[in-house]
Amino acid sequence: MGWYIEVLKKYAVFKGRARRAEYWYFILFNLIVSASLMLVDGVTGTFSREEGMGFLSGIYSVAVILPGIGVSIRRLHDTGQSGWYFGVFFIFAFAVMLIMELSPKSPLLDPLVLVLGALSIVLLINLAKKGQPGENRFGPDPLHVDEFAWAYKRPGSPRQPEQPEDPLDRLERLASLKSRGIISEEEFEEQKAKLLK
Repeated sequence: MGWYIEVLKKYAVFKGRARRAEYWYFILFNLIVSASLMLVDGVTGTFSREEGMGFLSGIYSVAVILPGIGVSIRRLHDTGQSGWYFGVFFIFAFAVMLIMELSPKSPLLDPLVLVLGALSIVLLINLAKKGQPGENRFGPDPLHVDEFAWAYKRPGSPRQPEQPEDPLDRLERLASLKSRGIISEEEFEEQKAKLLK
């Protein structure tokens, strides 16, 4: 569920990279929510067989178009490919659906559907591929971005690189803890002895 929410937070973000987990969990939860809303539409009588969706599922579908496109483009970026590949696929799929609707007996329809099927398989393979390790032209590796967030100057990064602490600084911190009553005199002396070894 966290990946799904994360994608929705990046509502129309088309830059950067998306891990496989981010993409596929979004797809999974999107299918679950869509099926649930279609069920609710069926129970409430707002489902249209001709349209293939109902009122609630239709609103939801429109609401998640941009996050879906965004996470797909970021997923392709993670494999080192341009997001334009998804854009061309999306436009081609829309054109084929338009031809199916306007001219269902067109002689061009069968070859176009075959090409769309082939493009779909290629796209699916690319979306399932492992991302490029390390940084690529689209940004840092999302598998390790939290570990190295400090290097990319991300605000609020929970992890900072470990710096060897100066013994004098540690001794001053211990003295401060003792003066505030957080540690006792014995604890202070014990830590001081360990530090000065």
